[in-house]
Amino acid sequence: MSISNQNQLSDLAVILMQQQGLLFTNTDEAEHCKLGLVQELGDITAHAQIFFVEGLQLLNQLNQPIIKATVQQLLAHPDSYEELQKIQQSAVLNEPKTQKLFYEAVNSFYDCGDTHREQCVTSVLLVLFPFNPQSYIYFATLIWRQCGIAAAAAFYHQFAEGLKNPLLDYFAADCLQKNGEKSKAKILCQRALATIDTTNDYHELLPQLQNLLTHCG
Repeated sequence: MSISNQNQLSDLAVILMQQQGLLFTNTDEAEHCKLGLVQELGDITAHAQIFFVEGLQLLNQLNQPIIKATVQQLLAHPDSYEELQKIQQSAVLNEPKTQKLFYEAVNSFYDCGDTHREQCVTSVLLVLFPFNPQSYIYFATLIWRQCGIAAAAAFYHQFAEGLKNPLLDYFAADCLQKNGEKSKAKILCQRALATIDTTNDYHELLPQLQNLLTHCG
């Protein structure tokens, strides 16, 4: 899939900056931030696109009508970024039920005994839901199981910085703390707590974050 095209990644980076509500004092500062996000998104999509179509084919084998219908639309236009955007908007992003079904479908492949299949279906989440923290949590969990906690911690730290989402910050901090990187974990916990206080989202995470913070020293 040609999603890694520089202009397309630039569009995604702008959307991400808008979602984060970032403010800049000048255009150079904004451009520097965008270029950094483009690099991060490029790293994600370059890895994900390799397995995207195969992951769709695996999901298409499931006996789930909504998943099959959406997957078949995607498989009909595997190289069209414009079609991907249309399908994301109409069949995925505007339908929370569809999004939930995709995560459940991918979860059904976990511990299937075939790490390649797991990687392929998890990569579908990264392409379809690049701004949902759960996509990165799923992928980091897979990395942890396959490559160890240090690799998962590195992945978490990189993409937690890009998304700045309390849920991802919590899972990243937990992984970093268990990997002995307590100072980095503490920073993520504090940021997550501050974000929750500002946005009033993810209140259910407060006890876990506060408990984790006490273990970060």
